[in-house]
Amino acid sequence: MPSKIDIIQNAYSQLRISGLTVNPTPEDTELALTRLESMMNEFDGRTVNVGYQFEEEPLSNTESGVIPSHRNMVETNLAIRLMPDFGKEPTAILMMQAKQSYSASSAQIARERTNQVQPSQRMPRGAGNRSFRWMRFNPPTDVIKTSSSNTLMIDGEIDDFTEDFTAWLNNEDVSSFNVSSTEGTMVTDSSETDGIVSYRVELYGSTSIVTITVVTETGRIDTRLRHFNEQS
Repeated sequence: MPSKIDIIQNAYSQLRISGLTVNPTPEDTELALTRLESMMNEFDGRTVNVGYQFEEEPLSNTESGVIPSHRNMVETNLAIRLMPDFGKEPTAILMMQAKQSYSASSAQIARERTNQVQPSQRMPRGAGNRSFRWMRFNPPTDVIKTSSSNTLMIDGEIDDFTEDFTAWLNNEDVSSFNVSSTEGTMVTDSSETDGIVSYRVELYGSTSIVTITVVTETGRIDTRLRHFNEQS
C-alpha cells in the first residue's frame, strides 16, 4: 500500500516529465500533502471514494489507503494541482491522462456500487429459480461491503445482537425464523420473542454477513442483512 509521500513523489515525477526542473523542497512536500488531502476530500464529496485514509493532522508517512487501480488517477490529478505553485501550466498530455484516469476510476466505482445493489424482494424469481417453493420473490444478495456502518468485532470475539421486526409485522405473528451467516462468522444461538430476533455471533474471519429472515402466518417474508468486519 503506497504511503502519502509515495503519492506525492510520484506526482512530482509526473511534473518532471511535464518539464518541471525545480526539485521540491520540504516545504513543497508539506504543501503537496495539504493539496492531496484537499483534493481527496473533494473527490470523496463527489462519491469518488478510492479508499483514501483521511487524518485530522496529515502525516506524509501514513499509508494512503489508495486502492492500486486508482493510484494513477490520484497522482496525475495531484500533479495538475501542484503545477500552479511552480508557475507552470499543465501539459495537454498530463491533462488528458488525469481526465481519462479520473473517468476510469469513476466508472469502476459506479460498477462496484451497481454490483452491490440487491435485487428487489418484490421482483418475482421466475419458474426456473424457485429453490424453495414458498419463496416466490428474490431474496437479498449476499454482497459483503466494507463500510463505516458495518459492525466491527475482534477476531474470536463473541457478542449478542437483536433485530426488531415488530413494526414490519404490523400485529402479525411470526410462524418461523432463520439466522444464518457466510464464512467468517458463526451463529451459535438464536431465538425469537414477540417479533424480536436475538442471536449470538462469533467472528473468526475478516468479513461476513449474517442473514435474519422471518416468515409470518400469512406467508409474508422479511430478510435483513448485517455486515461484519474484523476490527484491526
